[in-house]
Amino acid sequence: MATGKEILKVKFIDGSGRTFAVDCNSAVESLFATVVERINLHKHDYFALFEKYEDCENYVDTNERCAELTKKWKKNDSNYFLFKKRVFLLEDEEELQDPVARELIFKQAVYCVISGEYPFPAEEAVRLAAYQLQAGDITPKSLSNSLANFVPQPLFSSKKPSEWEQLILRQHESLPTTVKEQAQLEYIKLAKNSPFYGMTFFGPCKVVNSRIAASKVIIGVNFEGIRIFKTKNKDMISEHLYTEISSWASSQQNFAFEFGNLIDPTRYSFETKYAQAIAATIQMYIAILVKMLKTEEETEQSEASATSETTEGIQ
Repeated sequence: MATGKEILKVKFIDGSGRTFAVDCNSAVESLFATVVERINLHKHDYFALFEKYEDCENYVDTNERCAELTKKWKKNDSNYFLFKKRVFLLEDEEELQDPVARELIFKQAVYCVISGEYPFPAEEAVRLAAYQLQAGDITPKSLSNSLANFVPQPLFSSKKPSEWEQLILRQHESLPTTVKEQAQLEYIKLAKNSPFYGMTFFGPCKVVNSRIAASKVIIGVNFEGIRIFKTKNKDMISEHLYTEISSWASSQQNFAFEFGNLIDPTRYSFETKYAQAIAATIQMYIAILVKMLKTEEETEQSEASATSETTEGIQ
């Protein structure tokens, strides 16, 4: 068994990175705790480490051993740990009060908008770019040199660079003067308008014995449920809320779920290397939603009990 320290590289969504020294035999949980402490992140429950390996990005269970993961990596920049937000809920005001969490969420939203993962029409893209400029580290005069970092990739060729720059600067001038933190919050608020916000995509996945008019699809999972998309343009084929899903199962290469009538449910099956990751993501959201519902019920019962006691005291 190896002893001593291992130097591990951890990157963030904006491309920046740090190295961390951990015990050779430590679990990923130890690396995660070290990262959280070093970056001073307090609201870290919904963040996680991912493994970037051979063009794949996989969530890493905290019980896995760092050494077992890294020994299969080639010694180049294409293999590393990625630290980013994993769980997205619309009600995240408390999380956004943590300045480090807000910064990370903002940068992840920017990444998803610029990469086209969160598609927006040109008008909304300009508004987002204006808030990004207001919240960023460059001045408006430097925008022309960094334009590709402000305009979504799928839209960039639709206008001349000078046109994009002019539109963004004009929108930026029209914004009320505000601090960087508020501009970040406004950007996140706008990003949430995307139907894809917080969606984790898996694919392409091969359709197996399902009533889907496509041979391959992309599976999306978020706090609401499962969505099936076309691979070419991410047009939605179907949507399945957790309240409608009766069961799901996975093996190493297969994922399936059932929905609809409990007596005679519809079953969708897929062949995919992401099978276990899809199931784990669904289970994670279900556990969070159940916990939230339980907390809400306990709060209502506590309030009802307090009200009853107050009424009895008055009588």
